Amino acid sequence: MFRLQKFLRRTIQIRLKIPESSLSNLISSSSLTHPPPQRVLKPKNSLQRLHPRDDPYIKTSNSDSFNSFLDDLYENDKVIMGIDRDTGHIITTPRNPQYSLIKNQFEKPLESSYGTVRPIHGINRALDQLSSKPKTRFYKPGFRAFYDIIIVGGGIMGCLVAYEILTFLPKGFQLAIIERDLDYRNTPTVLSVGGIRQQFSTPENVLMSLQSADFYRHLDKFLFINGQHLPTVHYQPHSYLYLASEEGASQMEANHRMQISYGAKSELLSARKIKDMFPWINTDGIAIGSLGMENEGFIDSKSLLQALKIKCIDLGADFIHGEVHNMVSQLDETEIHKDSADTWEDEKRRMFNRVSEVHVELTDGDVFPIHSSQFVIAGGAESGHLAYLAGIGAGSGVLSVPLPVVPKKRYIYNCHVEGNRGGPGLDTPMVVDPSGVFFRRNGYFGDFLVGRSPPNKSLEPKENDNLDVDLDYFDEHIWPYLVNRIPHLSKNTKITDAWSTIYDMNLHDHNPIIGPHPYQGSVLFATGFSGQGLSLAPAVAKALSEYIIENDYKTIDVSRLHFHRLLKDQEIWETTII
Repeated sequence: MFRLQKFLRRTIQIRLKIPESSLSNLISSSSLTHPPPQRVLKPKNSLQRLHPRDDPYIKTSNSDSFNSFLDDLYENDKVIMGIDRDTGHIITTPRNPQYSLIKNQFEKPLESSYGTVRPIHGINRALDQLSSKPKTRFYKPGFRAFYDIIIVGGGIMGCLVAYEILTFLPKGFQLAIIERDLDYRNTPTVLSVGGIRQQFSTPENVLMSLQSADFYRHLDKFLFINGQHLPTVHYQPHSYLYLASEEGASQMEANHRMQISYGAKSELLSARKIKDMFPWINTDGIAIGSLGMENEGFIDSKSLLQALKIKCIDLGADFIHGEVHNMVSQLDETEIHKDSADTWEDEKRRMFNRVSEVHVELTDGDVFPIHSSQFVIAGGAESGHLAYLAGIGAGSGVLSVPLPVVPKKRYIYNCHVEGNRGGPGLDTPMVVDPSGVFFRRNGYFGDFLVGRSPPNKSLEPKENDNLDVDLDYFDEHIWPYLVNRIPHLSKNTKITDAWSTIYDMNLHDHNPIIGPHPYQGSVLFATGFSGQGLSLAPAVAKALSEYIIENDYKTIDVSRLHFHRLLKDQEIWETTII
């Protein structure tokens, strides 16, 4: 590289008589030392070719010879091809009108809509996003500019959707998964209690939980790849025991009848029966209970996530480590429209077209635009924000209805009991109290996991944007209910560990939102599980892949869980969330 720069320096200085100071700027610019490859683009009226002097990547000077050289390139629409070794002349050629160099930019700036159209978190957020505009790259080695499908969110839900699609489509289908935490250190699924169950109050959820249980049962066959390692999720079969007071008994009985009719195996227990089976439970105030008989238990969600990631890579999926900053719809190409800090873009004209591009901030700070024909939002608790970036909830009419998925924090405490004789044994189910407090065994040495699903907003953790743990929450809102239901824990119990996780809470009715948006047809959802995603994820991925590939549901019809129920203000409440 040094010898090439020396040759270029001497040749250009002789032919153009450029001063040494200006020559250093020219040679050091990325346009000559690292010429970017040309990228094929369809001719667009909205393309604007910058004059080289206005290009932020070229360091210009006051040299008349140098500026004349740049003017010749611009006025005659030429590009530099190289230098003739015999004569030392710079070789230029007219630009192909169907091609565009990396220096060409759209009249509508890529990042301008951050501050003008979608002010997510006020002026600081807008300025931060606008500052990333100079980092935008139209070409980046190792990254594709187009995919057939892009899945935003690389957790268990996103990986399962990718797995189902790539399993049934021929090779050559291009699919990408965008995930900002590819190490999965703070992924909510990994931080959950890892429970799967079949006791729900919605028929679709019961059917999907049964199908998902079959997937987990044969996981080693589905996720097997060539090699000696067999994937496993360390499944531990344990029942869920829901307890109900007199007030909630009728709802539990209705749920039980529905569950049985759709093939679930659960049993209603009287308070006396509960006491006989689990003598360490205090049944005061309990009318009945519902005990799952099969297809319930706990799995290692981190092992599941790693096995899915390896399988998706084996099937040809590309994992992109980055964060989505914007989702862009294609504008009317017959007119040039420009955003600025003082104007607002015509939202209707943007939204009359499908979302066709996503802007991803990569780990090196570059913002890279990627095109696709379909986008699946499986971003968990961030799905509401991602939908807003796509214009859902930012427009008028149908687009005025947002995706009501927000992050909700839940605390999980690991309690150790010294001398557990006479207390909860190895057959301990996942006990769910009417207060929302839940409790289950964790291992074989007297450890138990405890948490609470708040029954009202006043008991919700106040901060939902971090993973900090409040130990006072345990003392004030969990411990009194826990020792009342399981008196054995009142002695020799101490907290040995605690962490928090984030639910993708659907505020509308606590049920998942699946399928396409009724207006933005290129955007599909697999989100809003309200903490129950592990029980439903394999079946949801199967249903969504069927809709994408065949435009219909073949196994389980989940059309009632589409986005359109939000437009109709139709609620399908799931009452068994934990």
